[in-house]
Amino acid sequence: MKAVAIEVYDRGISIPAIYVVVHAGGGAPARNILMRTDTEECRFASDKWPENSRTMRVAHEFLNTISRTVQDGDVIDVGYILGETTTPKGNQ
Repeated sequence: MKAVAIEVYDRGISIPAIYVVVHAGGGAPARNILMRTDTEECRFASDKWPENSRTMRVAHEFLNTISRTVQDGDVIDVGYILGETTTPKGNQ
């Protein structure tokens, strides 16, 4: 299991979050969990976030692709991921 405290940034809003990767073993796929620590809202899959929650959906999908390298304190900049900005936000 790996758990990291991160910041999700989008359109001037900073969301504190925890990202957890749980390896089930026995060949089962890992579970990737993203939780907003400001609201305690949590999802086990990126497609389970509400349709109008682009921020958490995109961040979760991106985290799933970099789960091995994400570290405590990383900033996940949704605007940068979507190509809306040219420079990613740093830690706030």
